[in-house]
Amino acid sequence: AGVVSAGTACVGAVQIADGVTAIGESAFNGATSLASITIPTSVNSIGYTAFYGATSLENITIPDSVTAIGDYAFSGTTALSAITVSAGSLDFSSVNGVLFNKDQSTLIKYPCAKPASSYSTPPTTRVIGRGAFSKCINIVNLELNSELEQLSWYSFNGMTLLESIEIPNKVTSIPEYAFYGDTSLSEISLPTGLIVIENNAFQYTAINSIVIPASVNTIAFAAFYGAAALDSVYFLGNAPASVDPDSFTGVANSAKAFVKGDATGFGTFANLWYKLTLEIGVYSATYNSNGGSVVNSGSFIPGGEIVSAPTPPTRDGYIFRSWSAVNGGDGISFPYRPGVTRDIALYANWSINPISALVAKKKYSAKALAKRVGVTLVSKKAKVTFKVAKASKRICAKSGSKLKTLKSGTCVVTFTVQEPKRKNGKKPKPTKSLKTLVVQ
Repeated sequence: AGVVSAGTACVGAVQIADGVTAIGESAFNGATSLASITIPTSVNSIGYTAFYGATSLENITIPDSVTAIGDYAFSGTTALSAITVSAGSLDFSSVNGVLFNKDQSTLIKYPCAKPASSYSTPPTTRVIGRGAFSKCINIVNLELNSELEQLSWYSFNGMTLLESIEIPNKVTSIPEYAFYGDTSLSEISLPTGLIVIENNAFQYTAINSIVIPASVNTIAFAAFYGAAALDSVYFLGNAPASVDPDSFTGVANSAKAFVKGDATGFGTFANLWYKLTLEIGVYSATYNSNGGSVVNSGSFIPGGEIVSAPTPPTRDGYIFRSWSAVNGGDGISFPYRPGVTRDIALYANWSINPISALVAKKKYSAKALAKRVGVTLVSKKAKVTFKVAKASKRICAKSGSKLKTLKSGTCVVTFTVQEPKRKNGKKPKPTKSLKTLVVQ
């Protein structure tokens, strides 16, 4: 037994000896000639920055013996196109070459040479790990799922082609260096519950305007330092309690902070506030999704316009159609000029998704219905069962192995899929999918 320690010399292909139990901290850090590596099943841990900067490493397989992977273990592996995890692992998993923990609640590392310019995090993901997308220069479009709760240090720094991003509403902190050096990032939507923008979070980005939610109480050191295109900062609440003097150093000349007339803590209008000229007159635009996912608030100034629509909300069983100025009204187009000097609300219009639309007083096979609404079935022999939510039992009910619809309304169903045993004799864990069906 032993440990592969820092400073290990290697060129080309490397096979770690059987019996080695750990790949230590920084073991292959800076190993630019390492092209491939074979990790034996005796290894149980991969240390902090173990393969950091191994720029020739193209793929790696993590055996099921590995139970711990340190932060930034694969950061800077710019040629890495896939990370594979042995099927028997109890701690980690791989989805299309992307490394996750076992239940896919934490995205640990996206392989930066993966041949795709767009990526959407799966609905299970709650945490983006440290350096997960760092230096991934191929990605232009990155969509974060609405249930995401936490970003981590250096999550997205150095993504030089990333142009815009919307931070999900459950995220309360933008961590240190999260978007540092993202030189194409010009648009970002911050969540309405955001509390802290940490050190260097948006340093050297191309952001030209940003809306600071009323919930923000801290803007830390160099948060927007050197964001040279930033000329408009819209504050939807009072001045944050803590603002570092260098938060806005190096932004555009004559950059302005637009604040509400009754906001407190900013000082006198037309004076400087942390290198921003204070201007009165900003109004909030809130988005009522009418039962869909939460959409972050926006803003506009008197006589100004909302340049583009936010990312559309999602709602099980429905298709988003448009935003309207009155609930149930006609759709509006963007850029949209409110033409008022007050806060406004816009409302989502929906239509029923024909895939999830059911007819009242009918019976539906569980397996056929699961396939219809997008539940994943790997094998033809997979067994599908379901459970009707208590609140939906007046709308739909279980009738033997089938779903029976009773009357019009919303039917919430949890499908459980049990795949058959694998060739190695192990039975996969059942997977569950919550679906909302619309009975007409």
